[in-house]
Amino acid sequence: MQQPQSTFSRCAVGSSRRGAFTLVELLLVVGIIALLVGILLPVITSVRRSAASIKCISNLRQIGLAFHQYGMAGDGTLPDPYVNKVSWEASLNPNLSSPEVFLCPSDAEVGPAVGGSYDWRDTGKPETTLAGRSINSVSRQGIVLVFDALPGWHGRERVNAAFLDGSAAQLDMKACFDDLALPIR
Repeated sequence: MQQPQSTFSRCAVGSSRRGAFTLVELLLVVGIIALLVGILLPVITSVRRSAASIKCISNLRQIGLAFHQYGMAGDGTLPDPYVNKVSWEASLNPNLSSPEVFLCPSDAEVGPAVGGSYDWRDTGKPETTLAGRSINSVSRQGIVLVFDALPGWHGRERVNAAFLDGSAAQLDMKACFDDLALPIR
């Protein structure tokens, strides 16, 4: 004679057979993971872009300070590559911790090709250039000193720039280039 199974033993036997996920459960988990990746990927990309822009602004501030140190070491004049027969980067190198400061982390085109991602206010025009000028001869406020060599590394039609007063910020490309065309006095 067979003994009747208790409710406890039937539940234990029934639950031991369930060991795999159903196809619906598996698809649901994969869908949730894909949704999370779709949400987080743009956020991560944006954070990386912002970090690169912040590093670039830090580089520009260091370069701006190096210009001031160069001027203070001499008679207050900024480098003049034409007269000195040395690039402005080489003139500033003794005042910088590393030549890597001249490379923007967002620049994959200019910097790797020529060794620097930035340009400075050496316009070639006596009324707008700072090359060979005394820092004290500049009377206009908010003058752009050094900036991204190409726009767009930090957003559409955006450039990072450092100013003669030591500050740095991101600007609209047109505002930066308009400032370069204005006289320094």
